[in-house]
Amino acid sequence: MEEQSLKPIFHTLDTENLSDPFEVADYYDILVKYSPLPDEVLGLSEPYSKTIFINETCDNPYFVCGHEVIHSILDEDSAPLLNISYVSNSKIEHRADVGSFYMLFKMVQDECDYGGRRITVPEFMERFHIGQKYFYEVEDFISKYILHK
Repeated sequence: MEEQSLKPIFHTLDTENLSDPFEVADYYDILVKYSPLPDEVLGLSEPYSKTIFINETCDNPYFVCGHEVIHSILDEDSAPLLNISYVSNSKIEHRADVGSFYMLFKMVQDECDYGGRRITVPEFMERFHIGQKYFYEVEDFISKYILHK
């Protein structure tokens, strides 16, 4: 499910040279709004109206925007991204995380080969203010989608 549904999006990102989640939202005609949301809600997608809401106090808007863009493109129901202490084991949430990671890695691809080395997981997470709870998910993403591409 995850790889098949993301494959056309990844293809579009690659062929259209898109990486910035806000530009990806624009490409897919998805409106992005900063809104005062409850503290535990980082973002919310409304696929029917093609609108993404990002908490105006969010410190990782690129990750949240990418995550919600994937929901807006692929899902039919609204889905809030919650600021909780654990990573959801939901396949839909994981798929949205992977889509966001893909966009963000494309943003830093020039740095990935800088000096003959790839950006590390902690460097990537720090650059985009991604919480430590995502460490193993990012590590798995790199293994599946970056190193074996």
